[in-house]
Amino acid sequence: MEETKSKRSQVLGGTSLLLPVLTHQPGNLNHPPPPIPQVTQRCRTIISFTCTPPPIILLYSPTNHPPPPLPQVTQRCRATKTLTDAGDFAEGCWRNHVYGERLPVGLSNNQMKTFFICQRFAPAGQAGMTFGYKHTYFTTLYDINMRTPVISLVKVTSLGDDIWPETDYLIEHSLVEDEANMLWRYQKKPKKGMLTLSDLDRCQDDQRCDLGLRQIVPEDYQTSFPEDDQYTPTHLVWPDLMPADPSHRLSTFTLTNMAPMLNSLYKDWRATVLKIRQFAIEQCHIPYNLDLKVNHPGQQSTHRTHKSALYIASGALPNLDPVVTTGHDVHVPFLFWMSGCCVQHHAQSSASANSSDSSKTQNSNNNNNNYNNNVYMEWENEHLQEGAKTNVSSFAVYISNAAGSGVIAAPVLQLEMLLQDMYKIDHDLDDVTLFPGHDSVCSELKNDVSSWFQ
Repeated sequence: MEETKSKRSQVLGGTSLLLPVLTHQPGNLNHPPPPIPQVTQRCRTIISFTCTPPPIILLYSPTNHPPPPLPQVTQRCRATKTLTDAGDFAEGCWRNHVYGERLPVGLSNNQMKTFFICQRFAPAGQAGMTFGYKHTYFTTLYDINMRTPVISLVKVTSLGDDIWPETDYLIEHSLVEDEANMLWRYQKKPKKGMLTLSDLDRCQDDQRCDLGLRQIVPEDYQTSFPEDDQYTPTHLVWPDLMPADPSHRLSTFTLTNMAPMLNSLYKDWRATVLKIRQFAIEQCHIPYNLDLKVNHPGQQSTHRTHKSALYIASGALPNLDPVVTTGHDVHVPFLFWMSGCCVQHHAQSSASANSSDSSKTQNSNNNNNNYNNNVYMEWENEHLQEGAKTNVSSFAVYISNAAGSGVIAAPVLQLEMLLQDMYKIDHDLDDVTLFPGHDSVCSELKNDVSSWFQ
C-alpha cells in the first residue's frame, strides 16, 4: 500500500422571480459553495416527507434568509437494488457537448456501475418551471456504486461574467427511487432532471423516497464530527465557464457534478479554472456577454471572422487503494482533472461569413420550440467549415487531492496515460481517449498549448 502511494506521488509532481437566486460577486478566489445544513445523526439514505404547505419562495441574501433546513434523517440504509437502465445515453442529448459527436472512452471498468445524465431541470422543480426543462446544459457520467461523478462534459460557445447564483444544491430526479409507487420504474415518461430537496414535496403521511441510494444528497457532506470539516464540494463543470443566462450557471450546482476537494487546495484549483476562462476569451476567442440584453463588442468581432468552441472534459478519479470517504460515505477523489480542446473554424470568405451572420440572426428570432433545429444547423455549419481551415489547440490540468499538492499543466496525451494507469485494470478494456472525435486530433502533441498555463 505504501509502495502504491509512493508511485502515485511520483506520477503527480440572473435572477428569477420564482427561485431564490441572488447573484453576487465573489470577493476572492476562495469563493465558497452554498452552505450545508446540519442534520441530527449520521445517515445516508431515507428521508421522510409529510404533507406540509408549500413555502413562500422569495429572493434572499445569505445574511438574512438562510436556505430552508433539510428534513430530519430517520434511519440508515444502503443500496441493495440494481438499476435496469443506463440513463439518458440513448436520447443523444449529449451530442452537442462532445467534439465530433463521440464520447470519451476508457473511463469505466467492471468495478463501476455508470449512469449517464443529461443535466437539465426537472419539470416538477421550481427551476424547471422558471427556465424550462428540455434544454441540456451539460452531460455527466455518474458512478452509482460509489455515488461519485466520473466525468462532466460541456461545449463552451459563450461566456457570462464570473458571478455565482446563491441557491440550494440540486439532486437528480431519475436517481430517486419512489418505493411508495411500485410502478415508477415502468412509467413511459420517467421522472428526470435536476431539482432541490424542497421540490420533492409529498402529501401522504409516511411516504418515503430513497434519496441517497444512488447519489449524494446535501446532508451526506455533513458529519457528526465537527473536526472532519476539511473538504469542500467542488464543481467539475464550473459556473465560471457557462454563458450569461443564470439558468446555465444554476445548473452546475447539482451534486452529480461535484466531488469533495481539500479546503487547502480549493483556492488554487479555482484560480486554474479562472485561467481556463481567460484562455477561452483571449486565445480561443470565445465571445462573452456581461449583460443578457447587450452584445459585447468581442462577440460581434469574433463571430464575424470565425466560429469558436471550447470542449471541456472534467473529471474526478476516485481513491481505491485505500478507499477514502468523508461525511456520510462520500467518496473522496484521488485526483481532480480538467482538459480542454479549442476548435476554431475560420470562414472561407467574407461572403460565407456574412451568410453565417444572417443565419445566426434568423436563428436568434426563433422561439424555444426550434432549439433542436438550431443545434443541428450549428453542427452542420461546423462540419462545412472544417474543409476550409480549422485550428485546434488543447491542454490538460490536474491536481492530486492531497495536502501540499500543486496544479500541474500537461498535454492531453499525458493526462490520458495517467488516467489509463488507473482505469485500465484489464487488457480487454479500451485505452483512455478524452476527445476521440476527428481521429483524436485534440490529443496530438502538435496541438498542445499547456505551456500557456504554466
